[in-house]
Amino acid sequence: MAHYLMYPDINGEKIAFVTEDDLWYFDGSLKRITEGLGVVRYPKFSCNGMYIAFSVFRSMGRENLKPQGDVYIYSIEKNSIKRVTYLGSRDIRVIGWYGGKVYFASSHSSPLNYYQEIYRMNPDGSSLEKLPYGNASYIGFGKDFILLGRNTGDPARWKRYRGGTVGQLWVSRDGKNFSRILEDLKGNIGSPMVVEDKICFISDHEGIGRIYCLDGELKRLTDNSEYYARNASTDGKRIIFQMAGDLYVLDGKMKKVDLEIYGTKRTLHERYVERVPEMIESFYPGENGEKILLTIRGKFFSMGSFEGPVMITPDIRLMNGKYLKDGRYAGVMDSDGKESLVIVKDGRIEEKIDLNIGLIYNIWPSPDGKRIALSNGRLELYILDVEKKSLQKVDESRTEPIDELDFSPDGRWIAYSVGINYSRSKIRIRNLDTNESADIESTYRIDYSPSFDPSGRFLYFISLSGYRAMEDLELPALSFPNPSKIYLVTLRKSMKDPFIEKVEEEKEFSIDLDGISERVIPFPIREGRYSSLYGVKDGIVYLSRPLTMDENEGEIHHYSIEKRKDEVLVEKCNRYTVSPDRSKIAYMYRDTLRIVDSLQKQEMKSPEPGRESGIVDLGRIKVSVHPREEFNQMFHESWLMMRENYWRDENIPWESIFNKYQRLLERVSTRSELSDLIWEMQGELGTSHSYEMLGDYFNSPLETRGYLGAEIDFSNFQIKRIYRGRLEERSPLLSPGIDVREGDRILSINGIEVNARNPPGKILTNMQGDVISIRILREGREMEYNVKTIGDESSLIYREWVERNKRIVHEKTNGRVGYVHIPDMMHFGFTEFHKNYLEEVNREALIIDVRYNRGGFVSWMLLEKLNRKIIGYDYPRHAIRQEYPPFSPKGPMVCITNELSGSDGDIFSHSFKLMNLGTLIGKRTWGGVIGINPRRRLVDGSIVTQPEYAFWFRDVGFGVENRGTDPEIEVDIAPQDFAEGRDPQLEKAISIIMEKLKEKN
Repeated sequence: MAHYLMYPDINGEKIAFVTEDDLWYFDGSLKRITEGLGVVRYPKFSCNGMYIAFSVFRSMGRENLKPQGDVYIYSIEKNSIKRVTYLGSRDIRVIGWYGGKVYFASSHSSPLNYYQEIYRMNPDGSSLEKLPYGNASYIGFGKDFILLGRNTGDPARWKRYRGGTVGQLWVSRDGKNFSRILEDLKGNIGSPMVVEDKICFISDHEGIGRIYCLDGELKRLTDNSEYYARNASTDGKRIIFQMAGDLYVLDGKMKKVDLEIYGTKRTLHERYVERVPEMIESFYPGENGEKILLTIRGKFFSMGSFEGPVMITPDIRLMNGKYLKDGRYAGVMDSDGKESLVIVKDGRIEEKIDLNIGLIYNIWPSPDGKRIALSNGRLELYILDVEKKSLQKVDESRTEPIDELDFSPDGRWIAYSVGINYSRSKIRIRNLDTNESADIESTYRIDYSPSFDPSGRFLYFISLSGYRAMEDLELPALSFPNPSKIYLVTLRKSMKDPFIEKVEEEKEFSIDLDGISERVIPFPIREGRYSSLYGVKDGIVYLSRPLTMDENEGEIHHYSIEKRKDEVLVEKCNRYTVSPDRSKIAYMYRDTLRIVDSLQKQEMKSPEPGRESGIVDLGRIKVSVHPREEFNQMFHESWLMMRENYWRDENIPWESIFNKYQRLLERVSTRSELSDLIWEMQGELGTSHSYEMLGDYFNSPLETRGYLGAEIDFSNFQIKRIYRGRLEERSPLLSPGIDVREGDRILSINGIEVNARNPPGKILTNMQGDVISIRILREGREMEYNVKTIGDESSLIYREWVERNKRIVHEKTNGRVGYVHIPDMMHFGFTEFHKNYLEEVNREALIIDVRYNRGGFVSWMLLEKLNRKIIGYDYPRHAIRQEYPPFSPKGPMVCITNELSGSDGDIFSHSFKLMNLGTLIGKRTWGGVIGINPRRRLVDGSIVTQPEYAFWFRDVGFGVENRGTDPEIEVDIAPQDFAEGRDPQLEKAISIIMEKLKEKN
């Protein structure tokens, strides 16, 4: 069976490459070098061909852990492997060997996103040093020149990319001053190399990734026409590269490398899921909570809640399993590029109903099991008659898929939340027999979470109507931190207000649509942050997320209408649902699944699973994984989701794209290889935000690292710099009672001597958040302290960089100009903006820095503030005057952007120009403004994104995508600028802003 061969390198007749995530070596005979060490990438031979340096990544695919990447060395002669770094870098990449030293690129000590720098070290890991070239991903040496590569990644991942972050080549003849070459090449550049003193690389400026050589003029070396050449490498004479899962050597001619790889693909063997709670996609209790149906890893598991066998439906991709009235259960099956509804009994699929309505996001069975409502990614709502197998479209949303719906107790009516526009959603009630419908016109903005009273008297829902403004204690603004209120609607005209007098149960269910909007009554519950409402006997249960709780946690409340009482049933919950008869609640908190009564609080009397505690024993569930079958299904579903959600459909050869990469799928044997194939397939669209991330990298062992919040000299383990940050974030070495200073030398950690064999990173492996003992030496005196490590120091390094820039701006402008950096357009960037803007806005002018901005969604919120214009002042008798509107910019502004500012960073940069807020300087931005909203994960927890929301500007239309926005004044930072500690972009911003102040005055 053919393998998926990646990351090749060559040295004479020797070849190194990666497949099955392991390092392999060929010198006439083939040998697997690693096995289960982690995910191997980027092998490079030493100049004498006796060693191979390579990167190994651990902790890949974890939700809340960054990958831990480091460099290893393999000795061919000794047949031994040695780990030589302990940096825990998410992107460490071995570049090669020069002068007996190993060179690699890494962002492990970078303050900024996607900002790699080049390091070199001895093969044993000693004398590690950072080279003074700044942002770079490659270095190579000719006889009389140095070649640097920036942003020289893999062009195949975003084919035909032309934005600001295209690969760059910089050349120096004196080792100090660099000039950029081929700047006008209309394509991306990857895999730079020095071959026989000539510069070679991959480029797709002719429409596909081929190998080129700069030899007086640009010469094409390969004529591949279907697949991109990728990950090219050289021994200085010949070039080797991968293409479509095979390896090719270029030595005058392009020749395929024939390798017969022995043995079975061990990574495709059946195995069992170790962390079952983490893999639970959904759970749904049966009547009275006596049984429960779980969807885990694409399979259905139906079992008694506290005892009995576990019935398994062993398919590959089942979703949204829910019980029907007769004990069977329904769900969605994804297979062969289409989605169907299945009916299952005792683990066996009895019926499969092909629907051909695209991606099915949710289903809701009626109480009698005769109908099933389905919502899809096309924003449509369908009703399936289970017996007749007939499908009827009944409605569609205009904004987002319909994801909240409930059937009436008799199964003849549905209530659901439907999007009208992006500021309005309504509750709509529909009679499925007559198709008669009515909207509840609540006059409020967003109405959601409708649920019928099981007794047939009311319809409950939540509305964003709690407009009780509260003063923000930090920002000069009012906000609505508790926006939700809960309401009910009496379904019959004759019904009274239940909060005034008791309303008896109806003998027959019916709804009077006439005047229904006039019968909306608020619950006597304060505003809050509410969701997931269900009608239960004599009231409701709902999820409340107080601001004091973590973002993904909440409390389950029960409100009794008869008792007029609200109480907390469950104090901590991540997600929950109710049984069909509404008598029981099933909820998860962290790794615990529990079933409790829906009407009264049940104390957990025992931590052990069973009926007394209500805890479901998840250890009864054994989840098998068949990687080959999963990979096939995941690949197909990734393609299907792209076909269904991509922002346009015209002239896209969906079938040929699928077929082109599906033929390579049989080669794939690991999760990282599948990831690579999906990335390249999605890259065919030539569009931003086509991502694949996370997933079950079971052969990437868990590893974490403790950090000290300091830069350490690896030659003598002296503390060069302690990251000071600000009051709320600082190095643990600055904690009270700890007298560790810059210049101190670390002697030992936890009693282990620190030396070249045991650097701090090695000792601190898997010591994230631990209290450790550190012994230091200062001027001949030894001292020892207990320090609690941190799990990531990147925020401290970032803070150092921001404060340094702020200090420079203040000093060079005599305090007249403020500085604000925005790292992203998400929660962190929003926080950073206000943290710094409110400090700096009182100065005469502002420099706004969006370099390295990762994007997000808050650009418009920040631009609104920057667009304020002073139209008046408030003059108090004793205090200083304040401008109106308050906290408006006092004078001119300059914005700095660069090629690594993207997505909403692109939008911010372009809008800054379009709104005439000031001068935009720097470099052309990334060029990725087609947004995403991933609503579904793949079976192993992976996230695959589809560019769905194309951004249009009034001046350039859709022209920012795959182009970026141009600055009004272009300023680059050359490698020699980094070496001299200069920031020409910031310097230019200061120069421009001071000139503007001069003009103003």
